[in-house]
Amino acid sequence: MFREMRRFKQRISDEECIQIMKEQPRGVLLMIGDNGYPYGICHGE
Repeated sequence: MFREMRRFKQRISDEECIQIMKEQPRGVLLMIGDNGYPYGICHGE
């Protein structure tokens, strides 16, 4: 269903990702959507 991560050396575990999201008050999640269209989701206090 999902493509292989290109920069696999930068990959972190699901647990590390969840911990970072819980600890940080703000951030931006960037993704590549259907047909290669980039988009981001911002979260902040």
